[in-house]
Amino acid sequence: MINGIEISTLNEQYRTAAHHSIKMPVAEAVALSRLLARRIVEHAGKPDIVVGLANGALLTTAICGEELGIPARIVMVRRLGSRYKQGLLRLKELLHIPTSFIMTRPVRYLSSRFEKSFSKLETAEQSFGFLVRGLHVAVVDDCIVSGRSIQHVADRMHAQGAARVTIAAICWTEEEYGGSMKQGPDVYLHRKIQWYPWSNNSPHRNRYLAWLAERSLPPWR
Repeated sequence: MINGIEISTLNEQYRTAAHHSIKMPVAEAVALSRLLARRIVEHAGKPDIVVGLANGALLTTAICGEELGIPARIVMVRRLGSRYKQGLLRLKELLHIPTSFIMTRPVRYLSSRFEKSFSKLETAEQSFGFLVRGLHVAVVDDCIVSGRSIQHVADRMHAQGAARVTIAAICWTEEEYGGSMKQGPDVYLHRKIQWYPWSNNSPHRNRYLAWLAERSLPPWR
């Protein structure tokens, strides 16, 4: 139990949410991230460093590092479409466009097509400027769909001399969403995408941004 949350029961709630997505508060995202850290140790032993992907794994990476007492680093890798979505989100906030409009079926369909059209990876090379040679690296993300981004980071860790790389995520959706990852992550908690507090239209997003600001963790713009 963490801060009054029984995390095994909490994970079961998300694992069995087959027909709807849950709007995950920050406290529950923290609890699940702590559980993910423990599962990494159970599966692969304690890593030397945890490396997370911006922006979806900012909270999870920080919490895993804290839970395991190891250094935490963020690398900037994303689909090109994600950067454009960040710009559209800022425009939405500037124009006060309601979330209900964003969630209509036609807009969601166009958003999905847009992401597929701009699936090329974008990488900030300077974010990889840390040493992993000879280390056991845990690479974490919030949700794996195709696996391209997290596999790219895992490959980079191997190329930089990591002795071992463990891939972990809160969610792996390959079966349901038709991702192309040949093998699943080493560790995951559940199989359905949820409304994480860092999701663009989450009702908990402002609290999440405040959580980041309190820890001097700026999102990648």
